[in-house]
Amino acid sequence: MSSNPIDQFIDRLIEQSGLSEVSEDKKQEYHQTLLGLVQQKLGMEFMKMLPPDNVDEFVSLAEKEASSEKMLGFFQKNIPDFENKVVDILKSFEQDFIHILQQFNSFSQGK
Repeated sequence: MSSNPIDQFIDRLIEQSGLSEVSEDKKQEYHQTLLGLVQQKLGMEFMKMLPPDNVDEFVSLAEKEASSEKMLGFFQKNIPDFENKVVDILKSFEQDFIHILQQFNSFSQGK
């Protein structure tokens, strides 16, 4: 298991959803897909929280394709209570994911 908290979150999500009972290749594919979705969700939410006077700096970093570490440092510096907001975003993502999966399972079983 990875020591990266986002990877751990995704691994737990895959386990909770029952998606872990597939081949290792398929599990890795699910992991990569969910990682992309989680990163997209975090990025969109961070953009909403970013003070307007920091948007130009963010755009500059994005255009330079700054490393994940630089982007993380930028958000930590410019978004108050960053860590708690990340936890809230991930909880929301998890709830949405589980809800959608339950709806899909219900639909696929004809309920």
